[in-house]
Order: sequence, then structure tokens, then C-alpha cells
Amino acid sequence: MMRLIAVDYRERTQQFSFRILAVIALFAAVILAPRPKGNFRVLVLDPQYFAQANNPTWLPIGVACVLSLFFPLVSLVIARQGIHADRENGVLTYLLTTKL
Repeated sequence: MMRLIAVDYRERTQQFSFRILAVIALFAAVILAPRPKGNFRVLVLDPQYFAQANNPTWLPIGVACVLSLFFPLVSLVIARQGIHADRENGVLTYLLTTKL
């Protein structure tokens, strides 16, 4: 079962949509994080200065924003592509008949 999961993961990482999703997630992490010179500092990592959050409530708010914006759109595409790939490879039948 672990070998099947590893092979399936390697196959999915070769798909273009997975790479696009990873790039979008990286850009969202950079864009949605507050700036070091702004009024609201989260974590400042400068060569001469280290400061940790002056208000840690940004983390759940940021996670909620990212999930509410991207999760419905991306999960539908990933689920459809995953089911289609599993049907083509015969993995779906194996997963449906195996007790997990």
C-alpha cells in the first residue's frame, strides 16, 4: 500500500496543475503575510534585527483567508483530476475494494 501511495504521489507531482498550485501557494504566502515595516508586524527577520510577532492573531486569520479563497476552487480541480487519473491507472478500483 505504501508503494502504491508513493508511486501515485510521484505521478501527481509530474502534472502541470500540481506545479501551478504549488507556485500559487508560495505567492499567496508571500503576498498575504504582513510587511516588516508595516503597522502590523508578524515576524521580522533582518540581518541585524529579530522580532517575533507583536500580535499572533494574524496566523488563524491568514489561514482562514487562504483556505476560504483557494480551497473550493483548487480542491474541485484536484479531485476531478485525481479521480480521472485513478480511473485510468486502475488505482480507484483497488482503493474502493481495499479496507483502509
